[in-house]
Amino acid sequence: MEGHCGHRDLRRSSHASSEKEVVSADTAEENCGVPRSILDSKLDSKYGEMVVKNTVSASNSQEVETYLANVPEPARSTLKKMRATIKSVVPPEATEGLSYGMPAFHYKGALVAYAAFKNHCSLFPMQASLIDEMRDELKGYRTSKGTLQFPRETPLPAPLIKKIVKARIFENKLKEQIKRK
Repeated sequence: MEGHCGHRDLRRSSHASSEKEVVSADTAEENCGVPRSILDSKLDSKYGEMVVKNTVSASNSQEVETYLANVPEPARSTLKKMRATIKSVVPPEATEGLSYGMPAFHYKGALVAYAAFKNHCSLFPMQASLIDEMRDELKGYRTSKGTLQFPRETPLPAPLIKKIVKARIFENKLKEQIKRK
């Protein structure tokens, strides 16, 4: 489990909203705080060739509770804070469960996952390019393709988590919109 999974786009079936939602880069920049340059790069190139793999376990927040109960302190408290922050910004129809053995949130596809490891905790934005696009904001953290690592005893700042999650929500809405065309 020590490897990364940010390069995969994981989808849930049967949880998608039946309403169409129009997403523009202007709206996303205003509501998500994601810079327009990042959004334009997403609109121009990233979505036409994404591969979807149906490999997510059934939605079950009890699985997440069990996972967290088995994580030793101080990582457990760190991950619980992260989970609460993520829950504060995901849409009500978002689901959570385990994906590749890690807690994950899904909305119109995978949003983010997080996990505790021996020497660090990680946030997986499930879109490796987001790490590159936010590199200035992520200075001071260890990053690699698809993962953001941070100390077990120090949660990521809530505004940073919210920005990442909101960017992923926008990406998934946009991806769904493009698939419909």
